[in-house]
Amino acid sequence: IIDAMARPNIEVARIIEKRLPHLDEDYDPERHIAATTDVTGPGIYVIKELAELSKTSIRIEKIPLLSPELSEFATRNYIIPNATAGTNGAIVIIAKPRVIDEIEGELREKGEEPIRIGRVIAKGETRVAAPSTLKKYIAAKAYLKEFDLYEA
Repeated sequence: IIDAMARPNIEVARIIEKRLPHLDEDYDPERHIAATTDVTGPGIYVIKELAELSKTSIRIEKIPLLSPELSEFATRNYIIPNATAGTNGAIVIIAKPRVIDEIEGELREKGEEPIRIGRVIAKGETRVAAPSTLKKYIAAKAYLKEFDLYEA
């Protein structure tokens, strides 16, 4: 875990930067990233914030953690209220599937292991659906109520 948390995300940043419009260029959803952010501070809650900003509905299908067992222990014993926070700069990227495919390919070439955790399912309504296993990693009821939990 320490090695993963100590590794810089410079290659990820370079790959992201290639898919952002230049200052004199219009945004093209077929070539550019729609949104990206670091998950470190708020953890998975950042996806709720992105959904609100973009007025979209997002379905989270996976909750990748460096150590699910440790995260569950910390939550169950009220050590931390949100065990999805505090990672080494895990990045959420929202883009069209073709752009995501390209990003995944480049990340794999650089030795990274990207994980698709979900998808945008609709525009206009702000909603985030997440597997009910999220309850294992978030003790704070205020955070949990922001998600529509479903049985996976």
